Amino acid sequence: MTAYTRGGRYERLTADLLTRDGYHTWLARGSKGLADVLAIKPGQLLLVQVKSGRGVPRDGLGVVHAGWNGLYDLARELGPSVLAVVAYWQVGHPREPIMRQITGHHGRGLRHWPSKPFASDELAALRDLSTRASFSTNTARKRRR
Repeated sequence: MTAYTRGGRYERLTADLLTRDGYHTWLARGSKGLADVLAIKPGQLLLVQVKSGRGVPRDGLGVVHAGWNGLYDLARELGPSVLAVVAYWQVGHPREPIMRQITGHHGRGLRHWPSKPFASDELAALRDLSTRASFSTNTARKRRR
């Protein structure tokens, strides 16, 4: 699988994940722009840069300095309801990406990449439900033994 093919696959997986989360999504196929996926729902627009790699991501989640700052600047220019997000997929573990919201500029040569974990309200609620369901199923199994 070429890097281009793999990138397209992870962009589609990211769009599918956000669609299930209530967003309307568009892929910027073949573009060399700042965002690979645009996702919108009332009151919020996401500009998503999708990356993938074999190991645990380094700082910046595979996004280069100029791309990080460009995505952050574009989101700020478009308004307060626009978020710059990076989705990093570990190759071989395609369950769910590591998603982080870019919260500031990266200084060239610095180790700190200003960001915070990103999970929209619906994604967080789904994770809570699945954790509770898993816990209650495991508890019920233990009781039967």
